[in-house]
Amino acid sequence: MALGIFEVFELARKEKTNKAKAKVLVDNSTFALKTVIQGCFHPNIKFLLPPTVPPFSEADGVQVETRLHSFAKKFDLFVEGGRPVATQTKREMLFIEMLEAIHPEDAKIVLNMVNKKNPSKGITKAVAKLAFPELFPEE
Repeated sequence: MALGIFEVFELARKEKTNKAKAKVLVDNSTFALKTVIQGCFHPNIKFLLPPTVPPFSEADGVQVETRLHSFAKKFDLFVEGGRPVATQTKREMLFIEMLEAIHPEDAKIVLNMVNKKNPSKGITKAVAKLAFPELFPEE
């Protein structure tokens, strides 16, 4: 069974070098992990959400460790050029519902992604590019 995204980042964070961190990411590669990393660091991905933390109730953290894996398929609802949503209010409500359904640590990662920040301490753009260079445009 796949680890939760936050669990993969915790494992990577414990490594000393960027190369070792990148190896942990590659070894635990999933669609959701790559989607989060690309959302954080790809310069052309623009989120259609306010840059503030929305009001939401954290999930209790029990049996939701891997829920982000299924929700990652819905990220296109929140980006420019993605699937259309009837109204901006509806888009924001769907985002809040997702945050409330995933592990609290994954919710922090998703909020960092939307705000184009490092998803987790120690997971930088350099580490992401080492792990998954195909996710980023040529510079």
